[in-house]
Amino acid sequence: MFDSFPIELLTAVLSGIDFRSLLVCRQLSHRFRAIIDATPSLQYTIELAIAGMVDNPKRSMPIEERRRRLMVYQENWANTSWKREEILPGLEKDLWELNGDVMFVMGHPDTLSLHQLPGISCGLQGSVWTIEGVGPEVLDFKIDASQDLLVGLEILHHQSADAEEARLFDGCYCRIHTRSLSTGAPHPKGLAVGHFLDGPLMCTHDDMWFDIHISGDLLAFGYCDNLELSVWKWKLGAFVTYLEPQVNTKIDTFTFLGDDALLLASVSGDRAGLQVCSLSGPRGNKILVNPHYLYPPLSDGAYASLEIKYDSSGSPSPTYPNESQAPFYSSPESRILAVGVQLTNNGEEVHWFHVIPVSVFLHAARHPQSIEDQNGFVAWDDWGPEKTCLVTGQPPFLFGSSVSGTRLVTLVPVHNDVGQLQPAIEVSVYDFNSFAIRRDRTNGRGSDIFETNAVFLKSPEPQSDGDDQLGYRKIITRLPFHKKTVPLPSRLMAPHSFKHVMITTDNLIFVDDEDEDNVVLAILSF
Repeated sequence: MFDSFPIELLTAVLSGIDFRSLLVCRQLSHRFRAIIDATPSLQYTIELAIAGMVDNPKRSMPIEERRRRLMVYQENWANTSWKREEILPGLEKDLWELNGDVMFVMGHPDTLSLHQLPGISCGLQGSVWTIEGVGPEVLDFKIDASQDLLVGLEILHHQSADAEEARLFDGCYCRIHTRSLSTGAPHPKGLAVGHFLDGPLMCTHDDMWFDIHISGDLLAFGYCDNLELSVWKWKLGAFVTYLEPQVNTKIDTFTFLGDDALLLASVSGDRAGLQVCSLSGPRGNKILVNPHYLYPPLSDGAYASLEIKYDSSGSPSPTYPNESQAPFYSSPESRILAVGVQLTNNGEEVHWFHVIPVSVFLHAARHPQSIEDQNGFVAWDDWGPEKTCLVTGQPPFLFGSSVSGTRLVTLVPVHNDVGQLQPAIEVSVYDFNSFAIRRDRTNGRGSDIFETNAVFLKSPEPQSDGDDQLGYRKIITRLPFHKKTVPLPSRLMAPHSFKHVMITTDNLIFVDDEDEDNVVLAILSF
């Protein structure tokens, strides 16, 4: 039937379907296959999906040039072949942070310096600019480059006639300032002045610890050791919901899964786990927090803490302060997140990265009633071994992420033949892109694909009934991945001592923070 259709009409129809349907159409007939294989825009659609990317429609660039850049980008990362090296010294430990591909540095009390990191393969040369007048009272910032948004966090004492009484009993207030990331002016979609998010916070100013995350119109704000957590619409200053831990439950960390769901990592008694909290559909003003996706139970006396590391550069429509825009970016639904798991047992500490495709949680985020159908929890054996991957690694770095898109990065200390630690280090880049793995298997290019991974913990011998407890057994996971390990060149090592590594869409960043007043970064751009 289709043999009589003009090629132009078939091409137009095929341009409106997704890559899975294109692959099915390739199998329909020789004519369909010939049309798809000969049409650059259709090939680009398929190649983007295999790379775990989506097109940026705001970028003006011919299709062939986009395809070329995508191929170069994928090849450079597959071979860990970076194209530019930069040493950035002189940072103070607590006055900088990396958010996606933008790094911000506090200079003078009223000035913020921002660095858009380069992406050579994508045509991003990088840029540096400053924002003045941020206010010395602002304690921390969060960036969302996709919305040209800079959020500043200010903590204020509740005023009282007696200063000591106010500090100890009256609590604090949180005030949020929204600015344009590129200009520093008040954000055109935010409130004109800083606005309070909540009533008094139930902790003192001296003990304040906080974290903020942004997704679309929503801003989630957590404070204090137990992360009391509330969600707001930052454009309106309107309250959405409050998340309250159940009795004996401690929230360690949280992040957005999308514009309508949060992922929380928490510990309740001897059980650590993750919970998806839907922000859509009917709900009250309060959501109770209790682990849902469970880790194995902890052994007696063991303690677990969790830290979620998530690609913070992702957005359906990224924009950058500079005019040059990437032709493609990571697909939100193909990304992974990594939970940094620290287990303390009898004075010993072991750190793992627990890599989880975001797709594992998307059904629960979109169908919150499914959690109730599972009696409130999912045991480890029903979700962990087959759908996720545990990787031995160093603890997550506070000021940046170990995850970008489908990639995870870890540092590998080098030992000599007698087990002595050497000054050299190696870096391992893991890629959990399932489409690329499937293609490489089909084409016989699977030499660097790992089908399973095992982690161990050096601990005392288990009790007879403790073999299924976290910390006392070999745990095998079966989420496949590509892995490439390379040494950091000696020219970058001396005289530095890099102890942490971060990854962005286009960069590997090594951190030497032995001198807290002179933190050094080595930025390798792809």
